[in-house]
Amino acid sequence: MDEKKASGHSVALAVVALLAGILIGIVGSGAYEVDDPIDTDGTGEISATAVSLRTALHDQWVELSGLNATMLTNVYTEQADSAAVRDSVSESSAELGGLLATYYGEEVAADFTTAWSEYTDQLQVYAVAAREDEAVNLRSGEVALAEAIAAVAEQLSEVTDIERDVWDKSITEYGDHLVQFLTSFAAANYSEAYMARREAATAAAALADMLSDATLERYPDQF
Repeated sequence: MDEKKASGHSVALAVVALLAGILIGIVGSGAYEVDDPIDTDGTGEISATAVSLRTALHDQWVELSGLNATMLTNVYTEQADSAAVRDSVSESSAELGGLLATYYGEEVAADFTTAWSEYTDQLQVYAVAAREDEAVNLRSGEVALAEAIAAVAEQLSEVTDIERDVWDKSITEYGDHLVQFLTSFAAANYSEAYMARREAATAAAALADMLSDATLERYPDQF
């Protein structure tokens, strides 16, 4: 990547990161509505424990979405702090898995974290391929991402009552927004990059709601 282009991306990276911070403050605040709350205590209202789970999953997955986007641009632009960002992604993924451990057990949480980490690894590989602009590697990266998403979907379908295809479609939508974010960023179309990052955060929130709904339905006695 030439020095002028790299400098332009660095400035844009700061702008997108600033906008993303504002976004996370809005989407990741936990201030969202439950369209069809599950009556877990027989009173017609969702319990405080259920709200706590929804909020925790929502905030954690939206935060992870932002970290994934930052990781993509940092890897693409070869930023010096890329390793630190990757560590933050790993920590956030483990925290998301930890939320599952409370209800599904440590083994399920570990399996999810492993599957999600593989997806994250493939995102990094894809970012490198995008930087090198190798069509063959990009196609291989797309296949690898799809396979990693399928593994996460399979794992989640085994422990929830949501079918694998539904998980696959929802996670793919989330991943597609991240790929579009990187593609727009690489093309110096920073307004589209920001919009894609925002859509990824919205898709992450939807995944969190899916998982919280599935957990509430599977373990109603705990709420």
